[in-house]
Amino acid sequence: MKYFLPLILTIALLISCQKEDMTFETTHKLISFYPNISQTDTRATDDYSLTDYFNACSTVTVRMIIGNEVKTAKYSYKADTKNLEYADGTPLYYPEDRSPYQLIISWPDEETYTQLGEADYRHQEEASSFIRCDRLSDTVNNAVGVEYLPIYFKHLKSKLTLIPVLSGGSTTDAVVTDLTVNGYKPFHNTANPDVDTYQLIYDPSTEAETTISDNKVAVWLNTDSNTEIEYLFRFDVSNLKTGENQKINIVIPFPLYEFE
Repeated sequence: MKYFLPLILTIALLISCQKEDMTFETTHKLISFYPNISQTDTRATDDYSLTDYFNACSTVTVRMIIGNEVKTAKYSYKADTKNLEYADGTPLYYPEDRSPYQLIISWPDEETYTQLGEADYRHQEEASSFIRCDRLSDTVNNAVGVEYLPIYFKHLKSKLTLIPVLSGGSTTDAVVTDLTVNGYKPFHNTANPDVDTYQLIYDPSTEAETTISDNKVAVWLNTDSNTEIEYLFRFDVSNLKTGENQKINIVIPFPLYEFE
């Protein structure tokens, strides 16, 4: 029996060490994320995927709040695994003592948004600028530690879809050649020529207060007689909700001579 006692103690010690190693591996692993778009969001049916967003900016800012302490890190999207991994800043780990904590994940990362936000907003005719104008965010409270923590981004900005409509069922060959909103060009997806729509991320906090209820659209058309005409249109978005996708029909009266 005396020979078996050291053996039993050795086995017990090995099991104890293995348990400690497992705990260490779980507790001391950097937090990583598996990003999604929230399906309950008001813009869940958008035409753009997370891949489109991360092609425009591959990094997010993550804030971790534990008590009075705030840690900030930058995470990068890995296209091969479709996960967000730690890239820079303060390394973030699940609390060892299971303290209450909160994670706030923001896209694009704050540095990019600060540097490009205003310029992007006024140059949305470029696809990357248009997408970067949007802001995505999710907040996670006290999640159980997992290898890849699922997050569900919600849209923080509203999107306008402007649709020029030729009224009266006219068979004219007039085509829209250009369109501006408050003097700036929105995004026109020329990759799909069958859909003549213009899209704009709209931020009431950036627009002048008087503009929100009196937005000005200028539409240029080229008629079948090879004449270019400018048509002016106004719309009100004072009731626009955060994260909403609102469609606006720009009804253009015909015959064209009514506003030539």
